Amino acid sequence: MRLFSINPRWLRLIQTVSKFCVAGCLTGSYLAGSALAQNDISVPANAQAESYGNGWQCDQGYRASGEICQKIQRPANAFLTKITYGRGWDCARGYREDSDACIAIPVPENAYLNSFGDGWTCERGFTKVDETCVGVDLPENGYLDAVSSTSGWKCERGFKALNKECVAVEVPVNAFLLPSGQKWQCDRGFRKAGSGCAVVEVPEHGFLKHSAFGSEWECNRGFRSVSGECVKIPVPARGYLSISSYGSGWQCERGFKAELDSCLAVSVPANAHLDYSGHKWECDRPYRKNNGVCVRSD
Repeated sequence: MRLFSINPRWLRLIQTVSKFCVAGCLTGSYLAGSALAQNDISVPANAQAESYGNGWQCDQGYRASGEICQKIQRPANAFLTKITYGRGWDCARGYREDSDACIAIPVPENAYLNSFGDGWTCERGFTKVDETCVGVDLPENGYLDAVSSTSGWKCERGFKALNKECVAVEVPVNAFLLPSGQKWQCDRGFRKAGSGCAVVEVPEHGFLKHSAFGSEWECNRGFRSVSGECVKIPVPARGYLSISSYGSGWQCERGFKAELDSCLAVSVPANAHLDYSGHKWECDRPYRKNNGVCVRSD
């Protein structure tokens, strides 16, 4: 016997409200528990409880030592860091650490503190000698180096450094200066020979290369280099020149295979076909190779 009935829409509303109530009760219980847990933490002086968990951390300028926070003893000319590990201080710009103190960095005349403030660099026109900056002795045809270097100077284009002087680079006939300005290279069609440039002898059926490395020339297509000459590549019937510079220099057409200096027809048995290379055969499915023929495998 049915005593009463509930509208389905009202039933869904009651279930939703119940879920929110349970979630709220659980959240409130968790927050209350967290607050009580934090209240139970023993936080030492010069420290504060962590936002999460049940620990604590020392204030800036203090370091944990067991269950207390001790003040960081920073020396004169130092500042506190925000790093939670290590000594907790660094020397100010212009000072360097020496044991537990910060001592001034002595900057010599004609020098300045570097960008880090922990050392010094000589002014342009001066070079470092021991702990001083000495004026650069600039040779003729030289100029002050914008980047700090041992000598403090470089030679003009067309000159090279030799015994603290700038001497002219001797560029031979049929040569030119490289972008560095201190070395030379032979013109195209010439090769370096001692202190000069000699003409490159290109054999018949050959041509000059653009590369400055290796051989200065190479053979035309259809020829290959043999003992300084370009020899014609013999291509057999049913063959053609290959693009590779290695091997025989030719390969067989599809349906033929290389045998010594010839191209022989590939004998394809029944129920077989040429493979992807075109120089061998493989059996059709569901056949398999057996003693040079294709037999059914089922």
